[in-house]
Amino acid sequence: MSSKEVDVRPTIAITKAHIQMLELVEAIDKGRLVADGKILNKDGSCVVTKAAIEHVWHLPGVAKRFGVSEASLRRCMFEQTG
Repeated sequence: MSSKEVDVRPTIAITKAHIQMLELVEAIDKGRLVADGKILNKDGSCVVTKAAIEHVWHLPGVAKRFGVSEASLRRCMFEQTG
């Protein structure tokens, strides 16, 4: 099988989650934030979408799919993962 016959594209793992942050609970309690029940819940949890990007993927293609520059994607990945 030649490389022209294989279309290998990276997959991106995406999932929804709830993150608990004590700072949000405090902000709700002090009235600085108002829980909307859609993104920010009364208990201080925040509804988020997580995306897992493996660093060995073809980053130019991933950046194009996200609509950002490759340099911006690399910088963000570096800053978030160390």
